[in-house]
Amino acid sequence: MRRKQSPGFATSWLRLLLLSLFCTPLSQIVNQAYGQSQDPDALHAMVNAGFERIRLSEKSDTVYASFESTQIRGAYRALGCALRTLASEYPRTHHFRLIIGEYGRPQIAVDASNEAETWRVSAHYDVSAVEKKLAESPLYPTVAADNRGKIDITLNPIVSIDNHLLDKLALFGFYLAPSFETTLWRGNRLIVQPIVPLYTNIADNDPDSQFQWGVVGLRQDWIASKRWRSSSTAGLFLYDLAGLHHEVNYHVSPTLDLGLRISATTRLRRNSGKWESDHKLRFSTMAGADYYEPSTSLQLKLSVGSFTYGDFGGRLDVVRHFGEYAIGAYAIFTDGERNAGFNFAIPLGPKRQSKWQGQFIRLRIPHYFSWEYSMLNYYRYAFEHMGVIYKEIPDKSFTTHYWQAAYLEHYLQRFLDNKINRTVAVMTTAEQHKKI
Repeated sequence: MRRKQSPGFATSWLRLLLLSLFCTPLSQIVNQAYGQSQDPDALHAMVNAGFERIRLSEKSDTVYASFESTQIRGAYRALGCALRTLASEYPRTHHFRLIIGEYGRPQIAVDASNEAETWRVSAHYDVSAVEKKLAESPLYPTVAADNRGKIDITLNPIVSIDNHLLDKLALFGFYLAPSFETTLWRGNRLIVQPIVPLYTNIADNDPDSQFQWGVVGLRQDWIASKRWRSSSTAGLFLYDLAGLHHEVNYHVSPTLDLGLRISATTRLRRNSGKWESDHKLRFSTMAGADYYEPSTSLQLKLSVGSFTYGDFGGRLDVVRHFGEYAIGAYAIFTDGERNAGFNFAIPLGPKRQSKWQGQFIRLRIPHYFSWEYSMLNYYRYAFEHMGVIYKEIPDKSFTTHYWQAAYLEHYLQRFLDNKINRTVAVMTTAEQHKKI
């Protein structure tokens, strides 16, 4: 017969642990072990609202959070939805400090207060204070809904019209340009965007009527701080260019940015299955100033320097923002030649794209459609490719990737004041659990 042994140290420890599990809520044990102060329901609510790379903490009647948003259209709307989601999860908390980021890098910080159902917000570039508070009480997991390694497929349309011909009414083309993008590490973006012609009236031997690789690039955001922002991109650019691109911006104030872009490119395109190049390496440098006037929602952008193909001059853009809509006009002066035109960006699809997208491959339509028209496109201006400014990323416009503090503060305040249609629903945690 087996002799019964007296309980040892391990057995006593196990009993104490089991007793603590019954006496103490599990969430409290996890919070104590990891120094957390967050509500797991709030984290769950943020994930279900469509946010990614979420960090969350609560200290001294203030909620601190950082996140990214790819489902919700417009950065100010994403910030507004995040504030309303957190306010519903923390009804006794009136102060919120948020960071919205992109590709693992912080972009804008927002300080918000909610007193007597009235919101007051302030946007700025100094993210250090919020980052410090989040680092002091790390979450478990450290980052919720991590988007690294996931592939985003965006079905971008391209419309091309050329009506500067004497023998034909217009040359036009409709293209599908799906972009395949993924983030491999912090601040990184790998982009592949082929351009597939759907219908054109362009001659078959013209490269514009054929399949092109469009953008194939590797982008790295180096700095996104209180004063500086810096990024580099290498690969194929829109249109028919390959090379290196580097951009530096300095935040003078919430309304004014100064910038410098430097590039080394060569003309490269495919024609009938073969690569064509002029074997010329061109260096380009352009300095610029970007000013946003909040009371009129008017953006003024001036760029001066050498354009892509070596011609020297300047470009002035005047853009009027209407929330997510942007309508502008521009003028170009280069080496004695002049040109002008207009551009616009309009939203596409729902304000929040549904979560039908897959776990690792997420298919979506673009949040915006942007288009630019040039008044003059012939003789020397056209033949020498004057006034050209390429796009190093597929969706660069006056609406997407526009992290201007005064713009975001202005429209975030209007969104929270219900002066902008906010049809993106904010569900409570109970409603989310019901849905699941």
